[in-house]
Amino acid sequence: MQTIRCFIAVDLPSEIKKGISSQITLIDSQIPKGSVRWVDQVNLHLTIKFLGEIQALQVNKIQNVLDLVLRSVPEFDMAIAGAGLFPSARKPRIIWLGITPAHEVTWLAEKVESAMQSLGFNPEERAFSPHLTIGRVSRDVSDTVLPAITAAVMKNQPGEIGVIHTQSLTIYRSDLRPRGPIYTPLAHVQLTGRNPANPC
Repeated sequence: MQTIRCFIAVDLPSEIKKGISSQITLIDSQIPKGSVRWVDQVNLHLTIKFLGEIQALQVNKIQNVLDLVLRSVPEFDMAIAGAGLFPSARKPRIIWLGITPAHEVTWLAEKVESAMQSLGFNPEERAFSPHLTIGRVSRDVSDTVLPAITAAVMKNQPGEIGVIHTQSLTIYRSDLRPRGPIYTPLAHVQLTGRNPANPC
């Protein structure tokens, strides 16, 4: 039976992707060439839940469960601002941009997590941390280069890059390729809950 690698994510508007790419270009110009593998502009997204390898037939079931869950989640706005490093500034491996405010997207992620557990998916080992990955430090980079990467990220802290009006989630298929992953949208699920501030 066919299996596919999938994840659930929030899509980003094209203008925000352009703003993020400008931030990537700025940081990349201040670090040794090839020391970071940057996420291609077309692949930028906010991951809500990584599903891993699933049976292709499960996509419809996942979509249906999400549709039920998201009926209680209203649309909301979140901004991209600030930058940081995982797991630490001393030994950076992931370069990320921040999401603010965090509470609404965190609540959304918790709803999705609970829904996926009901379908048998394993719970995440760590609590959801709202962030948008933009780069990964190359595995062969020496420790002597790491301070330069940290300095470039911390020096070039972005203000508000843009605001995302979150209206839906997308189930993506991820195909790993030598030149980078290819993400294919399989289904979209709308947030249809009412906003207490605007119930009509």
